[in-house]
Amino acid sequence: MIFSFLFDGPYTEWLEDKKQLKVFYLVFNNFKKTLKKIEKIFDVENKMYAFKGFFKDKKKYDIQKEHDIPKAIFDNVNKILAISDIHGEYEQLIILLKNNNIIDKKLNWIWNDGHLVFIGDIFDRGSRVTECLWLIYKLEQQAKIKGGNIHYILGNHELMELSNDCRYLNDKYIKLFAYLDTQPSELYGSNTVLGDWIRTKNTLVKINDILFVHAGISPEFLAMKLDIDSVNNFVRSYVKYIGQQVYSGIISLFFKELGPFWYRGYISECDKLISQNIIDETLNFYSVERIVFGHTRVNNIDTTCNNKLINIHVPFMPDNKYNQALLIEEGNYYRIFSNGKREIISTFK
Repeated sequence: MIFSFLFDGPYTEWLEDKKQLKVFYLVFNNFKKTLKKIEKIFDVENKMYAFKGFFKDKKKYDIQKEHDIPKAIFDNVNKILAISDIHGEYEQLIILLKNNNIIDKKLNWIWNDGHLVFIGDIFDRGSRVTECLWLIYKLEQQAKIKGGNIHYILGNHELMELSNDCRYLNDKYIKLFAYLDTQPSELYGSNTVLGDWIRTKNTLVKINDILFVHAGISPEFLAMKLDIDSVNNFVRSYVKYIGQQVYSGIISLFFKELGPFWYRGYISECDKLISQNIIDETLNFYSVERIVFGHTRVNNIDTTCNNKLINIHVPFMPDNKYNQALLIEEGNYYRIFSNGKREIISTFK
């Protein structure tokens, strides 16, 4: 089906030393093959600022001038929901969160002190990446007010988007970006609200006795003996100048196939499956009992390697009531589904 217009936004750009914020939408005419930017400029006096969407957008956006570096280590968390590889499936994300009482009908946070973990890859493949990002941005602020937290962990597709690697863009974005007078990555530059926010995010997060990472920890990466904060700080320093560095030495171990964004050695279908001994070494080094990860697709959320690894990347599919996420509550591990159903993971019974 060909729509007359494609619409996306809002995007932002700070002006005048953050005294003004340019907000704009991209509107593509499929018949005339033209792209327009519908924009407004707002004066921003305070650290917190709200603007109302315009054109076809009626939402309200509460933004921050500066984004703090998030903590990466948390104890005594009572309930955790982990979701992997959403890839722009905004409608399906909303359905899952609503039906499991994480958000209400108006898309506001109602999960009190719960911790919601996104294990990377919000970008690419789907057609509503922008909406996903703004929803997570909003929920992060609301969750903190209620005593909860949102953890947006970087995945390989976040790094790809920031470095202008457009191999997996949805057709909608391919059309929009083809007519831009800037590189797509500049829409998420450090002088934008979402771009600055994404650049603060962690690569590794430890909650209670669980390590959350997008892809995994390879033996080669473990051998560097970098603690959680060192890993997170190194990646943050890298993404400030992403696209300008040459892959060599330690950078290759971070951002190539053996790094935490790309590693696939936790899955049996891979050529070089990690050993139980290395997994135990990893758990001991990070002082955790198990690792939750995504990146490599599986048909069902389940455990491997004596319950030490949990892969939660069951692909989010349109119109699928069986899209899954991992719920950890009162020591129990559940698969939860978009229709609100939950089932305990059998290996933890």
